[in-house]
Amino acid sequence: MKKLVLGIVLFFFASISNVDAANINATVITNKSNYIVGETVRVTLRFQTSSDIAIAQYRVNYDSNRLKHTSGELSNIVYTDKNGIKTIEENLQFQVTNSGDARISINELVVYDSKENLLTNRITNRTISSMTQAQLEATFSRNNYLSSLTVEGAELSPRFNRDETEYEVILEPETEEVTISGSREDNSASVDGFGTFEVNDGSNQFEIVVSAQNGNIRTYTLNVIVEELDPINVSIDSKDYTIVRKEEDISCFSSFELTQMDFEDEEIPVCYNEKSDLTLISLRDEDGESYFYEYDGEFKKFVKLATEAIIFYYKDFPDNVDIPSNFSLNKRKINGVEYDFYINRDNRDFGLMYGVNVLTGEEGIYQYDFKENTIQRYYEVEVEEVDNTPIMIAIASLLAVSSGFNVYFVTKDIKKGEKKNWFRKKKQ
Repeated sequence: MKKLVLGIVLFFFASISNVDAANINATVITNKSNYIVGETVRVTLRFQTSSDIAIAQYRVNYDSNRLKHTSGELSNIVYTDKNGIKTIEENLQFQVTNSGDARISINELVVYDSKENLLTNRITNRTISSMTQAQLEATFSRNNYLSSLTVEGAELSPRFNRDETEYEVILEPETEEVTISGSREDNSASVDGFGTFEVNDGSNQFEIVVSAQNGNIRTYTLNVIVEELDPINVSIDSKDYTIVRKEEDISCFSSFELTQMDFEDEEIPVCYNEKSDLTLISLRDEDGESYFYEYDGEFKKFVKLATEAIIFYYKDFPDNVDIPSNFSLNKRKINGVEYDFYINRDNRDFGLMYGVNVLTGEEGIYQYDFKENTIQRYYEVEVEEVDNTPIMIAIASLLAVSSGFNVYFVTKDIKKGEKKNWFRKKKQ
């Protein structure tokens, strides 16, 4: 019935239409021209005239092999209830189902104005392109090269070449910042690492990362060396270091104070702990990394082993210290440095080491937990005679719980009146 009524209306308008009717510009507009399979195509149908629009009928055709219609009217009749309407818009949506070109077009367009004139059609249809994600990525640029790299006030060594990824520059003493700039070969690539940065004496390493459009990454490494003013060089185990002389580059541990000492007729900053009479000197290696070394006429690397209660530094076991008989000598690494430990043969997660708690100045045997990387004072209980082994175990357990310290005890073959050799001398 609706089509019959429409036909009568259109026939009526057509029978009295003016041959001098205006044009109707019908345009298919999409939110973009290129799509990925799975994306939504948002379509606007725009009908525009210099006259006005009283009634419009249209049908939308589309490529069903590549598009799926999801919303909006494909066949529609639009009535306007006001005079002077020059533009109307209708919205549709499609989903891209396959790659390739797809055409969306307006067909069977009939438009009359309020004076019952049939308007002349001028239709602009739309063709969109689509591809899969894999097809899209195959078109991405793989260019991840720099075309230039510069450091303000310095020359690169070697001279810049896009294929060379490691460079070095040397800056004057007391330089505090460096400005790194450059350009990329391909504008679709992105660069991270340009800008102005703080630098310290010695080696400062920076990375300039170039990401191509397809995600490939190339990293340029820049080693910025700030020469030290009057450097003091030392050699330890055939490795060269310089003494850090800027106080602002030294951060002492808690319980240490920053002070000065004479070293080879030069004043240098050091960290000093009065309770343990421990002096630490900050040394910088050729890679720009800084480390503390204990100094008492000779250098010994200081490895900080810390908990809330202890800052500990390692010392060799004195010859007169007794070692519990259930522990054997082994080597273990802490923070990359190898040390001698006496390891508990019953539980190899624990080992004994000798050293000083610099917070208290207390020197002695400490137990290290290799699993949790914690350290605490080692506490011993020695029992010479016992009538009942379970009683001894209960006492030792109570001591362990109440004191918070580790308790070492043996329950094997103890008889009344028998004295047990609980400890052995450290092997010479």
